Amino acid sequence: LRRAGSRVFDLGFGSGVMAAMMLAVAGEGAQVFGVDLDDKVSVATQNLLSTEVPTPFLPLPAESFSFMGGDAFEFLARWRRERGPQFDVGYTGCSMDPQTEQLRVFLGSVKREGAAVFNLGIPGDQAMFFVAEAGRVCEEVMRVNFMMCESPLTPPILEKPVPLEPDQ
Repeated sequence: LRRAGSRVFDLGFGSGVMAAMMLAVAGEGAQVFGVDLDDKVSVATQNLLSTEVPTPFLPLPAESFSFMGGDAFEFLARWRRERGPQFDVGYTGCSMDPQTEQLRVFLGSVKREGAAVFNLGIPGDQAMFFVAEAGRVCEEVMRVNFMMCESPLTPPILEKPVPLEPDQ
């Protein structure tokens, strides 16, 4: 994240707080690309451009972030087809369903040398994970209870769900 020009993906950016914090510690020229529900775009954009909040790192330059409304998995699949894995860091503000292809699509957008922090599980049984070094590092950070990611592009699969234990 601290490398100059880092590209970050924020799935479910909400108010923009995580995007702002990532940009505050990121290297020069870093960019955050976020996808969430349409109604979140103007709120997050206004928050990151605000001069009214007494925060040392706000406002942020408008060219350092891009928030889009829509289906994150649609954006990720299209970007991967067009450009391959392109993000140095991936972060989710919602929990991905282990009985779908959501995790595979999300991690497929992160470069092999990149890192990701994501939430995975079902309501009542979710955890936040950190993955890096092409999957050689996989650690459970904490148990969480987030809103579920939803997408018609990632319907439930019939295979065994992704396990919630890092060693699996």
